[in-house]
Amino acid sequence: ELFIWANDVRPAVFNEELLAEGPHGVWWEFLQNLAKEDQGGKWVVNHGMLETLTTSYGYLLHNFYPPENRKAIILYDRTTQWKAGGNGKSIVAKSFNHIKPVHFVDMKQEKAGDNRFLLSGFTDDKRIVVLSDTTQEFKLENLYNLITDGFTVEDKGVSKYVIPEEDSPKLVITTNYTIDSIHRSDARRMWFTPVSTYYGTLW
Repeated sequence: ELFIWANDVRPAVFNEELLAEGPHGVWWEFLQNLAKEDQGGKWVVNHGMLETLTTSYGYLLHNFYPPENRKAIILYDRTTQWKAGGNGKSIVAKSFNHIKPVHFVDMKQEKAGDNRFLLSGFTDDKRIVVLSDTTQEFKLENLYNLITDGFTVEDKGVSKYVIPEEDSPKLVITTNYTIDSIHRSDARRMWFTPVSTYYGTLW
């Protein structure tokens, strides 16, 4: 007696022998590169970073969204100097398009503090909202309700409506800047996922 969106079901064939081999392939190599550190001129996988990255990815893949523990996943460059990006955060965020419906927002085009039409074009089948490349002026406080209380959707010329928290999509934020997490209200709504500068440095 339950209903699901037809486009949530992606046809796939699973080879049990391949699954038994464990993580491998091009995508797994890419994720490992996102968790590498430069140690004396040699890039080495930081397994703590890799676990954080894969845990974040798994959290976004499934639809369980515990009301007492809702988090925005923050993909950020693990450096205080590199602000040019190009390290793979957007590739990770866009990869979800191959798995479940995603609503993508280019935050560089959004005015600071003006979130009224942030979800313009959003449709109810979307399971992940990606806020890509937030600016230095970005404040998480403006998104508190989106993370913990359900989504308010407003489009130009259309009456706004609220998606209840049990049906709301998960939130991914990619940024080249530090997001304030000093206050408890911020910290409890964020899960920081560092991304290595491996690709940016090689570039």
